[in-house]
Amino acid sequence: MKCLKKDSNVFFSGGWDSTVQIWDVRSPQGSVRKICGPSISSDSLDIKGNELLVGNYKNTDIVQLYDFGSGQLVKTLDIGEEANSISYCLSAVYDHKSDSRLIGVALSGSNRVKILKDNLLIGELKFQAAPFSVDFYQFNKKDFMVVGGAEGTIYCFKIDIHP
Repeated sequence: MKCLKKDSNVFFSGGWDSTVQIWDVRSPQGSVRKICGPSISSDSLDIKGNELLVGNYKNTDIVQLYDFGSGQLVKTLDIGEEANSISYCLSAVYDHKSDSRLIGVALSGSNRVKILKDNLLIGELKFQAAPFSVDFYQFNKKDFMVVGGAEGTIYCFKIDIHP
């Protein structure tokens, strides 16, 4: 579940029912709109501007971008995983702390975290067990990525992305 930063009355949620539900607390009817297609598990839903990032818990079309306004699929991102592989998305997030245009994707099965910049795969990290979540943060004007998962350890990586 995520809230819209530009309108705190609106939030959205997703699950295994292959929909993203858009909610407005001002509406008594419940969900006011839905986007059909995404099958979401865990923390695999994020928004930046009008671009909705979806990490699917299925082994095809694992990471997708939707237009939040129209609900239309914009693009399926190539994250370097073969279709019908053993990888499923557990976490997909934007880097909201900087202008880097980074996306982090945590995958079970292959036990990898994929890092994308401008929607292109630029790197990956391999773990012994499934990474459950990934996020970005800034500290002392430096960019970091943090990963936690089944290993019982939190990893913190300094990110130095050059234009």
